Amino acid sequence: MALQKIIDKIFSEGRDEAERILSSARREADEILNAGKKSAEEEKSRLINEATEGFKNERQRKIAIANLEIRKEVLQVRCNLMDEVFRKAAEEAKNLRTESRRLLIQNILGGFRPDTPCEILVFESDADKYSLLLSSLWGGVFTKFCKVVPLTEPLGGGFLVRTQRIEIDCTYEHLIQEERQRLEQDVAKILFPDI
Repeated sequence: MALQKIIDKIFSEGRDEAERILSSARREADEILNAGKKSAEEEKSRLINEATEGFKNERQRKIAIANLEIRKEVLQVRCNLMDEVFRKAAEEAKNLRTESRRLLIQNILGGFRPDTPCEILVFESDADKYSLLLSSLWGGVFTKFCKVVPLTEPLGGGFLVRTQRIEIDCTYEHLIQEERQRLEQDVAKILFPDI
């Protein structure tokens, strides 16, 4: 019986020790599991935040690109409008009445009066019109110093005055281009107020 008590005591102590080890192992397993869950939740949260931020950034980038494309289209339409205005102005300049044409040429030439031989280069169908206009501006100086040179290629309306020292471009295309450069900033402010 004493032997049985010893065996029972050993079993009892062994069970207690096994229970203590098992209990300790469960606690440790629970701690590892909880730490793993916490780490997994943190990683999940980080990945969700990263993905959300990535989506937001991608969305912002796409919106910015779309806005840029819209602005480019608006700018193109406005530039086309400006081109059309100056194209129409050039067409209108070709159809000016004689007195308006005379005043325009007078303003372009300013105080210029030829005092040496010069050539008036003009499209052949406009030669008579500009010969009359310039002779009315310069009087006898025109017949004394100027030679009208008819060209077979159109100049875009108007004429060129060429001396040995200078060339004055009085073509409508040149005049409109100069005026466009002069007015460009003012027109751009009107057409593009938000730029």
